[in-house]
Amino acid sequence: MAITESHPRIKVEIICNGTALKEYDDDENDDSRDTVTRYIEAKSGEEFEVRHTLTKPYPDTAVLFVILLDGKWTRGSFMRPSSFHGQTTDMTVKGANTVIDEEWFLKKFCFSELTIDDSDLGLAGDELMKTLKEMGEIKVEAYAVKNLRDSHHGPRQATMTDLGTIPEKALKGRGTTHSTSLRAPTPVSKGTVLHYEYVDPDKKPFAIYKFKHRSRDALKSLMVIPRSLSPVPLEERDINTLNPEEMRELLKRQKEQEAARKVKLEVKRERPRGHNVPANGDDDDDEVSFVSAKRRKLTVIIDEDGMETIDLT
Repeated sequence: MAITESHPRIKVEIICNGTALKEYDDDENDDSRDTVTRYIEAKSGEEFEVRHTLTKPYPDTAVLFVILLDGKWTRGSFMRPSSFHGQTTDMTVKGANTVIDEEWFLKKFCFSELTIDDSDLGLAGDELMKTLKEMGEIKVEAYAVKNLRDSHHGPRQATMTDLGTIPEKALKGRGTTHSTSLRAPTPVSKGTVLHYEYVDPDKKPFAIYKFKHRSRDALKSLMVIPRSLSPVPLEERDINTLNPEEMRELLKRQKEQEAARKVKLEVKRERPRGHNVPANGDDDDDEVSFVSAKRRKLTVIIDEDGMETIDLT
């Protein structure tokens, strides 16, 4: 759960399939007392929700939570003092509201994998880099608000960015793999739109929660989560730790190695003795056979005194 240092009684979580996603620290980000940044794992096509939880003692004013996906305003939701009951109070936002022909619809949040190629940045490089600055991030801003009252206007429409294919160079060093998108609209009951006023005259949020979503491989490459360790060979593991399947595989390997050893020994036994040693000295028998040269006939010379001399040249 993401909790700021200055507001420990408010937490924000990203929910998938009813469970809060595991969060990882962003060691390179220098958060302030009012800001917290976490990494989470994104899976292509998976829907997600944003849950806000308040714990006693509750704030004195209503709280407006604004959700920005990839840097774009997507949804604003209120938690009012009239709803503060018990030890904790929470609210889950599943998507963005829209009105079509006076009928209310919900577009659920989901993760979408980016389409990346190796093309050049081109002339649109600067504009693209500006757009990508907050790509791959879910940001929740919390504001203290007052004087809430009904409005006759419809809900504010979410704006999403479709970048198409993105050059890999534009994402270098960011590890961004996913964007966020909205599902097709599904009918919901009519909601309420409220007017409000900011407690802070500068209209600044009192807390900011950032979630950088990346694929699991990207989280490993960024050293956010440990890389998978190489498996220890079966031959080097303690035999008591092997399961039945691993034990069968180990026995199979040992039989194959023993069969190969026996074949090698048979080949050595059948090889004829006295063969020449290859020029590179690669001989499995480690034996050397010498081939004798033919004895040449020596020349005998008899001088005039009858002495015999043997010519050794």
